[in-house]
Amino acid sequence: MLFKSYEIGNIHIQDDKNCKLGTIGLEFDCDWDIENGLGVKIEN
Repeated sequence: MLFKSYEIGNIHIQDDKNCKLGTIGLEFDCDWDIENGLGVKIEN
């Protein structure tokens, strides 16, 4: 049921100057926080 509540909005891949190597960010639109959405940071 949770999978119906969100969808991917953006994928952020930073350059080496601003971020550690192997770090990406995922941005989701979601039903429970329409204004802010959901963000996930993945390292290594």
